[in-house]
Amino acid sequence: MKPRLIVIVRHGESEANRNWSVNVAMPNHLVPLTANGREQADQCGTKISELLEAKDRIIVFQSPYERTRQTADGVINAIFRHPNSSTWNLIERNEDPQMREQDFGNFQNEQKMKEVLSERSDYGFFFYRIPNGESPADVYDRCSVFCERLFRKFEVQSPDVVILVSHGIWGRVFLMRYFHWSYEYLEKLCNLPNAEPVVLVLQDDGKYVISTPLECYE
Repeated sequence: MKPRLIVIVRHGESEANRNWSVNVAMPNHLVPLTANGREQADQCGTKISELLEAKDRIIVFQSPYERTRQTADGVINAIFRHPNSSTWNLIERNEDPQMREQDFGNFQNEQKMKEVLSERSDYGFFFYRIPNGESPADVYDRCSVFCERLFRKFEVQSPDVVILVSHGIWGRVFLMRYFHWSYEYLEKLCNLPNAEPVVLVLQDDGKYVISTPLECYE
């Protein structure tokens, strides 16, 4: 049985979102949220709680990166502060490395990354593989593996709501994979905003529609 809602959440503002040079000396998976990012995660949980119904069974999947762990903590804490939270049940919280962000290599040299991003702009976003890292096409393969696990959860546990806490590129590629979008359409999409829920709503025909407007580049 498919869940009534699938909610995709990009992590809140991270220290690297505020100051890119953090990536020069800090491993990407250890980059934490800023104080503003923690507040965004809390607000995101409040927004999601307004979508829930009595006796909802909730599953949370999260990337293993520090900023997504912190975001999931904030989202869950805010949800279960809601006056109606006594009727909701968090039946499982999972961490899945397949949900990690696109790999941009290890410690990132600022000048080299400027050159890489310029070359990517000429080559094309989806198929360009970062040296010692990944392309969004590689992330697509990971999303396919993750979807298999997700669908098994639907069948075995029948959650009403699934919350996916991950990253900007991963979230867009997951949507591409799930809705069978072309890579040309993906390349038009702006990044997902920090800690703003992207909501997929199940329809009577068994298909999902995205109820959250997605912005595209002009």
